[in-house]
Amino acid sequence: MISADEIIELIKCGKKQNKIYELICRQYNELREQGMDSKEAKELMDNLIYKLYIKGIDKKTISGIMHLSQSMIENRLNKTKRLNLKIEKEENDNKILEGLKEGKKQTEIAKELELTIGTVSNRIRKMKERGVEIPIVSDVIDNKILKGLKEGKTQTEIAKELKIPASSVSGKVIKMRERGVNIPNVSKPRKTINDETDNKILEGLKEGKTQTKIAKELKISRQRISQRVQKMREIGVNIPNISDEIDNKILERLKEGKTQAEIAKELNISISAVSQRVKKMRERGVEIPKVPKVRRTINDETDNKILKALEEEKTQTEIAKELKKSIQCISRRVQEMRKRGVEIPIVSDVIDNKILEGLKEGKTQTEIAKELKIHISTVSQRVKKMRERGIDIPNISEEKDKQILRYLEEGLTEKQIGDKVHLSQNGVNLRKKKLNRITNEKLAKEIIKLIYTKNATIEQVKIMGNYYGVDVESVLEQLEEREK
Repeated sequence: MISADEIIELIKCGKKQNKIYELICRQYNELREQGMDSKEAKELMDNLIYKLYIKGIDKKTISGIMHLSQSMIENRLNKTKRLNLKIEKEENDNKILEGLKEGKKQTEIAKELELTIGTVSNRIRKMKERGVEIPIVSDVIDNKILKGLKEGKTQTEIAKELKIPASSVSGKVIKMRERGVNIPNVSKPRKTINDETDNKILEGLKEGKTQTKIAKELKISRQRISQRVQKMREIGVNIPNISDEIDNKILERLKEGKTQAEIAKELNISISAVSQRVKKMRERGVEIPKVPKVRRTINDETDNKILKALEEEKTQTEIAKELKKSIQCISRRVQEMRKRGVEIPIVSDVIDNKILEGLKEGKTQTEIAKELKIHISTVSQRVKKMRERGIDIPNISEEKDKQILRYLEEGLTEKQIGDKVHLSQNGVNLRKKKLNRITNEKLAKEIIKLIYTKNATIEQVKIMGNYYGVDVESVLEQLEEREK
């Protein structure tokens, strides 16, 4: 029978549809003469129509070639789709069953068949409904594990073969044991250590090396070394006590005046190990020599530099940065100089004076903090302490308000005023509203005083006060005090 690809080539070559139809009919009749029944021949024709359609030939062209109506072509296509889908499902079902028999999971089967796990799960459910016997995957895996164990394989090797975690194999073995399954005992393979290795371990211990160091040199685990040492002790081999040798070395070096850090470096052990050994020796009553802590000495030249910087009104933080030393070191030296009677200038008073000068110049706390290179919270705290000591702190806000009023009278915009007084446009706007409110209050108070002196009633005065939002009683109290 002519194939779909051959028909497409004929269409491309400009062959007429009638000619193609005659060719198809001729081949169809030959097949019928050869003994093909009508049902098979019809299915063959339907498949040809379906292949032409899926290869991009439109229904109208297929209708012209096959001498059938478009609705008839549509029906045949749908019928073939359903048939192919059924065949595809049956093939997938067989593949799913094969996969389950091999002990594969639904996820693995789904990946192999390029299906979703949901589709695989549904196909299994439908097969169960039809009475198909579905193999239990766990039983298949259990059988494979048992087979592997009988062959002398370890659980790790079986896990690698089945592509499942070793913990899963171990769990399944435990469950099989609980069900009474006879599990063959497979001994774990381990690296054999011969007499030559034992001799190397003994040599290392005699040289005063630790088990960790020996393990690294021989490229075997620390636990294995410990096991071999224990076995040698059991058979009567004299094992040198390394801890006593290391303790003696630590004591010798402490007597030489070395620090624990220096000893740790020399003996290739951690500082904590040295510290613990020293502690245990003290507990056993061993006299441990005191080693003074080594610290960086600071000479008189450094002290002079610190004093000079303090006189220049620099903070300890700035001095520490300049001298490339810690602030704690500078603070300690200052304290020691005070104990020796050296007069140390109080930097805080110097900073307070600078803050006061800045405030008198109309600068904000933020600007002062930037100039002095200190935090704004420090400036705020110092201002608060100066107020507590009774120092008169200039009110910057009043100065700003006066400047804003003057610039407003000059007709400057809020943005221009903000640039001049170092405030944002919003900040200027808020201060402007505050000034207007203060001005209105002053005006209202004056009006209330005026109408009160003109023998107005208290009720009339209160109405006026409410209108302007002024506390009338406080104004009247002020008037009475003034009269007295």
